[in-house]
Amino acid sequence: MMRKLMSILVTAAILMSTSVALASNDDVAPYSSDYIDSYSILLTPDRNGEMTAKYAVFATGRMNKVGAYKLTLEEEWGTDKWATSEVIYGDDDPDSFYGENVYDHAGNYTFKNLTPGVRYRVILTAYAGDRTGSDQKTLTSTAKTCK
Repeated sequence: MMRKLMSILVTAAILMSTSVALASNDDVAPYSSDYIDSYSILLTPDRNGEMTAKYAVFATGRMNKVGAYKLTLEEEWGTDKWATSEVIYGDDDPDSFYGENVYDHAGNYTFKNLTPGVRYRVILTAYAGDRTGSDQKTLTSTAKTCK
């Protein structure tokens, strides 16, 4: 019995350390409000001047609406100098950018006609809300060079 308990505890410790290590390598924000538990954003260079933003928003419970309020693409103009290149609002395509009556929502959006060789980053404005209120939080991805 003691051997089985130790085996379970060691397995749980390994799984917990692995999930913490994986989460720390992504652009993930921790618990931040009564409505939003966590959220993440990842920008991936595709090719031919396209980059895909992948996001996830996790609520603290079931919400009426969870997802991406907006994605703001920024282009680097100089060392730590960024200019807004494009803004996509979730309300323009709510079926893609939001989930309704859910605990979480994940999605992606591909930005097109970008300039290869230029560095870009994307800012996620995460949203979660129910009948008692709502909240928005932002997170900026790691900058990536367009291919």
